Amino acid sequence: MLRIPDTMSNKESVFNIISDIRKSDKAPVHLDNIDLDGLKDLVAYLRISHSHYVEECFPRLHEAVHTMLQDCDAQVSTAMNRFFDEYEKQVFQHFRYEERHLFPEADALIAGRKIDRAKLAANNGCHDHNGMETSLKDMKMLVINHIASSDKLVVLSYLFRLEDDIHKHVIIEDRLFVPLLIKLAGKNE
Repeated sequence: MLRIPDTMSNKESVFNIISDIRKSDKAPVHLDNIDLDGLKDLVAYLRISHSHYVEECFPRLHEAVHTMLQDCDAQVSTAMNRFFDEYEKQVFQHFRYEERHLFPEADALIAGRKIDRAKLAANNGCHDHNGMETSLKDMKMLVINHIASSDKLVVLSYLFRLEDDIHKHVIIEDRLFVPLLIKLAGKNE
């Protein structure tokens, strides 16, 4: 279960916005009433969510995939394992990028240091959320179309949940985190 930081206290709580996005990816995102404390809460939430994916979601999915592939043809098993491993690597690289480039910028801003908005906007363009979502859809279709194992329903259940969760995570980063970071950096110039 994903734990929410207990420091959230803003009038326009970041948690409320996250909750609205998790209910509907079309939820409006209003940044006007969110301050540096809200950014701090959001970064804490994102760090926790990254840990949740790395430490809980992917290990469970990985185990389910390996169980599903035990009775499959060796060629199919090898291809699926390779595809899964590459997807996991892609997601973890994405997380590391954010943890090395975007989160430190947020931490600096929270600590009262100035950050370069132009550099921040340029750095944000360097990582691709669409690739993460597309690869997950591809993996789901491979399981649907090429796996005969009865265990594929367990894997598909994980994949459908992960697809929805990653999609909402992407929206939180693209429509809330990065715009808020850029906005607050502009106020601090």
